[in-house]
Amino acid sequence: TLVTSAGGPAVGLALAGDLLFVAGGPTGELRVYDATSGDEIAVVQLSDPGAGFINDVIVTGDAAYATDSFNATLYRVPLTGREVGEPEPLTLTGDFELAPGFNANGIEAVGGGDATRLILAQSADPTDGTGSALYLIEPGENEAEAIRIAIDGDVTNADGIVLRGRTLYVVENLQDRVAIVRLSGDLTSGTVTGYLTDDDLATPTTATLTLGALYAVNARFADLGMGADPTTLDFEIVRVALR
Repeated sequence: TLVTSAGGPAVGLALAGDLLFVAGGPTGELRVYDATSGDEIAVVQLSDPGAGFINDVIVTGDAAYATDSFNATLYRVPLTGREVGEPEPLTLTGDFELAPGFNANGIEAVGGGDATRLILAQSADPTDGTGSALYLIEPGENEAEAIRIAIDGDVTNADGIVLRGRTLYVVENLQDRVAIVRLSGDLTSGTVTGYLTDDDLATPTTATLTLGALYAVNARFADLGMGADPTTLDFEIVRVALR
């Protein structure tokens, strides 16, 4: 056990050097821990408790960016070594529109984590309420322009995302699969080239690539939604083979 009590839900995670960044969901917090000892480094209040849902986080060279699934806001937290600065709310502009349900969810950085461009997954498609949307994000001083990525293929219930080169893996939670999206050179369009599936997937919400495979975390929301007792369920990390 790295952290005995996180002070609330631990949702998205990002590991950067010896620091672990934790999105705090309905607490509105971004918590930072020493990744070796579990010591708390900082607790940054991004939104008022209950007013937002801090869902995922990615760390670039000089900042952490966190998503809010309830509001059209992206949060930037400046970083200088192990020093954590004051949060900067960035209004999502351009093509981004709020939809009923969960909105901004998974987030990735373009260029291996050192670039300022980001890719954002929106769980609910704002155009008709079905499917999901993906955006290329250009963060500015007080706002972040969102350019919707035109996708040829079906992406639904988008949750966590993983970017490797120009291949974007999109975890589709209630679909129990991961969409493989090949992005164009300018990242403004993409094609679904296939799906990763496994019989052991049970509402996966996020994933990472390591050791030649994709590892997805089962949240079992579908089982819980049908009234299953969480104490009787197994919660797994599933190794999914890459094609």
